[in-house]
Amino acid sequence: MTSVLWLRRDLRLRDHPALVAAHESAGGGGVLPVFVADPRLLGPSGRVAALVEALASLDETYDGALVIRYGRPVEVLPALVREVGATSVHVSAETTPYGRRRDDQVRAALPVGVPLVDREPLRGHAGTGAQGERQPVSRLHTVRARVA
Repeated sequence: MTSVLWLRRDLRLRDHPALVAAHESAGGGGVLPVFVADPRLLGPSGRVAALVEALASLDETYDGALVIRYGRPVEVLPALVREVGATSVHVSAETTPYGRRRDDQVRAALPVGVPLVDREPLRGHAGTGAQGERQPVSRLHTVRARVA
């Protein structure tokens, strides 16, 4: 099974509840980290430059497995889920009205049986799973080759 980790504001690797949940959901499969560059949220060029720098660093952290797509999440994510045969999409919980509406739209657009699972930030647990085991970044490699 493949899980998609939809990265948004929370670009960290450690203490990331959605990453832990994605690993647990994938079982023996892989986790595909993805960032969707939503044209509605891209602001001034300085902000874009900082985002590009942060994503380049994040891609290194994920050993080159990060997928970056441009477009509206409601269109991009369902297409990506179908492309890789993902069984779930995991995100950090959204708190803004715009973000909650966007998440509801994405949830409705995902293929039948593919949930959008949102998680609240963990407190005091850095990079561990449900039983306290560390989550290996190497498991992210299992789906990279299938994504164009």
